[in-house]
Amino acid sequence: DNAWGQTWKFDCYTDPGYLDGVGGLTPLKPKKQKSKSSADYTEASLSGMEVVVQRGTVIDGNFRFDYPVRIEGKLIGELNSSELVVVGFNAEICGKVSAKNLIVLGAVIGKATVEEMLVIKSTGYVDGEVKVSSLLSEEGATFHGQASLNLGH
Repeated sequence: DNAWGQTWKFDCYTDPGYLDGVGGLTPLKPKKQKSKSSADYTEASLSGMEVVVQRGTVIDGNFRFDYPVRIEGKLIGELNSSELVVVGFNAEICGKVSAKNLIVLGAVIGKATVEEMLVIKSTGYVDGEVKVSSLLSEEGATFHGQASLNLGH
């Protein structure tokens, strides 16, 4: 529940302006950006990313993004991104995540399919089944579950 005791439920593909001002969702502004690998993102560049789910907000549904996004609240359901997804320090995703690259500072509980690289930072917690091409886990990170590596990618 968010600060008003509500859980937002959506089952849609995000469209610029569609969710403008709804709950903790920021207006969505796709940005044309050169594709980057997870290694190209520094802490400074991550802090400047578009935050789609604000801290203290809980949303439930299925979402698709075609640009890099940062989650700072709680997302229950399915998240698909053709780019980078960053799960912030206080964030939690419960369900399924599919992304080109995934950086976890908070928690991911469920299934994750990552086309290129999964990075679990020292504060990160991943519990579930992951399918990745590359996995980087910092000292202090927590991983429970099964990992399948796609070494042919």
